Amino acid sequence: MIFVVPDKGAQMSSAVEFFRRHPGFAKPFLEAIFSLEARLAEWWVSGAHRCLFLAEWGIHPFPEYFDHKIGLYWMWRAQRNDHWIECGMFSLLAMQPGCRALELCCGDGFNVHLFHSSRVSCILSVNLRDPFVSGSRGRHGWRGIGNRGQSLRS
Repeated sequence: MIFVVPDKGAQMSSAVEFFRRHPGFAKPFLEAIFSLEARLAEWWVSGAHRCLFLAEWGIHPFPEYFDHKIGLYWMWRAQRNDHWIECGMFSLLAMQPGCRALELCCGDGFNVHLFHSSRVSCILSVNLRDPFVSGSRGRHGWRGIGNRGQSLRS
């Protein structure tokens, strides 16, 4: 007996070619699939960050700073509360491209990463405790800008 194993690469390329030749069929189909995938991912991420919030803030000891990804992925959607994002947004109004900045109470580095890194060339982040300054560089990966962290206790 001879078994023929189909070439998966050939199958994939034929599927891609089919969608390229029939864009009227492909686009609505792909949009429906990816829309479903995005909704499922949104639901899962929101639930996971709600559980993280309950674990961090519902059980002692409480953390010293707020993980802004909880706000981004759960709190904003569930409570329609945007106070946690205003600092980053409003500070952009005063920043010119390539400026130098000082951030006080940087916490986990969320604002530097998502807002300020698009405008500043150098930033000095100051926090009460050094581990948070060190953690903010690691958690959000300040790449592409010069930065220094400083603890008020050092």
